[in-house]
Amino acid sequence: MNAHLFRRLTRPMSRPAALFLLWTHRRTVALWYRSLRTEFQRGRADAHDPQRWKTLVSALWRVSRDSTLLQENELRRLVVADDDEHVVATLGSESLDSSAFVRSGVEPVVGYS
Repeated sequence: MNAHLFRRLTRPMSRPAALFLLWTHRRTVALWYRSLRTEFQRGRADAHDPQRWKTLVSALWRVSRDSTLLQENELRRLVVADDDEHVVATLGSESLDSSAFVRSGVEPVVGYS
């Protein structure tokens, strides 16, 4: 199945479609990349905890489903807090839609770190 998908994406007509899909969801892809990279780097220093990964991926999934949360708020990354239960969103600006964060179960923190 993976070989079939790879061949399909490498066909001349499918490449622009895949690039268009990536471009339209660039904020979501960037959020996932930065969040997963941060957790991976933290896990290299300590042990990788499967519960932290599960918490992070479920929060990323919830945030990604809410398009207004990604469009209106300048999300940089999601980070699992030290208690392994809460997820904190790092924002680039102070303007935020707090009701969208409450719906997704993520606590916003202003500032880029």
